[in-house]
Amino acid sequence: MTAIADLRSQPRLEVSIAPQRYNAAAMNLNQMMRVIAVSTVKGRGWSFPYAEENSIIVGPGMKYIGGELDFTIFVSHLEEWRLYSSGQFLFRMRPWEIPDQEWQRKTRERLESRERRVPPDVIGFLAFDLLLFSVTEAYIFASRLAEAVPYDTAVNVHVGLKGVKGYALASREPDRALYQPYTSPIDNPHDDVTLPLDVLIANPKAAASSALINLYRQFRWTNPPAPETIAQHQIEYYR
Repeated sequence: MTAIADLRSQPRLEVSIAPQRYNAAAMNLNQMMRVIAVSTVKGRGWSFPYAEENSIIVGPGMKYIGGELDFTIFVSHLEEWRLYSSGQFLFRMRPWEIPDQEWQRKTRERLESRERRVPPDVIGFLAFDLLLFSVTEAYIFASRLAEAVPYDTAVNVHVGLKGVKGYALASREPDRALYQPYTSPIDNPHDDVTLPLDVLIANPKAAASSALINLYRQFRWTNPPAPETIAQHQIEYYR
């Protein structure tokens, strides 16, 4: 099994973006290449999605373009994405912290050193702050995609995690530590919305904030960061 195929059975972030009206011939190959180039988000020295021209795959019949990425530099990264001629976009990524055994170990030790019992059903940790950035990037990308295709209807946006039952939220940064590990009782916490074009295009970060609060609550985090707090973190990278 290849690493990319294996991604589909690992804990992962999944995103889908689609106009409500389906038109299989909305774009040709050249248009898809242009749209992905102008819609890509670069906020942390990284691209969402990773779409360098020489890495793009063209699907059968030129019905989609896509990318598959498997590498390790400062993190171990797995992702795959597709942009279809209809304007639909699909994305999967393994969160960076999942294979980072050193961070997983230190996070557990940090929690236990504060005399806080880590529940025995916690099998690993997800960084709530990295999730904040990923979901924000997905929504900024969605707003750019909606303009570039262009869409002419409301937009269905799905962001979710899969394979994370038993994973707890923690912080990538020690100074943002959570009071306790908030653990997902379900395999696929997710958020699905239909947004009018003008709302998505005008303020994708606010839409991302609403999605994040919903996702955090599905980890039983009953008092997650307020929208104003999330906005401050977003401003660090996305102006």
